[in-house]
Amino acid sequence: MGSPLLRETCNILPRIGWHHGPRELVHAWVEAFTNARSKKIASFYSEGATTTKCLVACCDETVVRTMFANAFALAEMSCIPEHSFEDGEWPYSNGADPVRHAWMRVLHIGTEKIVFQRGYLDKLTFLS
Repeated sequence: MGSPLLRETCNILPRIGWHHGPRELVHAWVEAFTNARSKKIASFYSEGATTTKCLVACCDETVVRTMFANAFALAEMSCIPEHSFEDGEWPYSNGADPVRHAWMRVLHIGTEKIVFQRGYLDKLTFLS
């Protein structure tokens, strides 16, 4: 699944390491999400990261892993990136899933891990 550019980018990530820039981290996150790898996704978050998906301000790896594992249990999900931008430590990516439900992700990267995440998924059409 995913665009040819995403597949190509994700194929080289293991060789160069995802930590070479915020945009590469977003691509690695999308690849892990598309493959429902909650443990891998959780490894991208710094201790005490803030995510709008958690009801608490600070998340640890266990909270993030559980949150994504629960989400993956509800439905099969994947991301097809359409645009990806980077402004210093702030990467932004948006796209859709195969059924065209819109999503976007804004991250703040510090010390090579996510310290803040804000995301959007068109849940009204996703859950209908």
